[in-house]
Amino acid sequence: MNIDLISVIDTEGLVLPFNAELETTDDGLTALSKVSGKVSNFSGRLELDADVTSVVTTVCAVTPVTTRLKFVINEIIDGEEIALDGTVLNVREVTEKHLFLNLPMKFLCRDDCKGLCANCGADLNAEECKCGGGEIDERFSALKKLLDS
Repeated sequence: MNIDLISVIDTEGLVLPFNAELETTDDGLTALSKVSGKVSNFSGRLELDADVTSVVTTVCAVTPVTTRLKFVINEIIDGEEIALDGTVLNVREVTEKHLFLNLPMKFLCRDDCKGLCANCGADLNAEECKCGGGEIDERFSALKKLLDS
């Protein structure tokens, strides 16, 4: 979604509200975001304020996971953090930037998720690993001896 800000740029005190629904797809992740915001001109300075609610779907190892995120965007439109294409603001670009900054470091299907075995790929939530943990990297053999004693 693009918004032409020419009327806001030219009129101090003007507030331009907007609403958007955006879909983002990136590397196994899909996010449906609802954005409700405004662009304001205060003393010649453009400000973007928006509330975003996103439903993010991705996978935890092999299990689909859906997470709800809510975050706020508060930015000054100065050409550095948020660039304009002439007088046009790309709402999708700004929203996606903040979406990725607000994603959790890893997605879990549940709080006690054990994940997959790094050696054989077994789902450790459903079964015991049959490979017995596999070989230990030589560089960590001294640490293994310490832990075993």
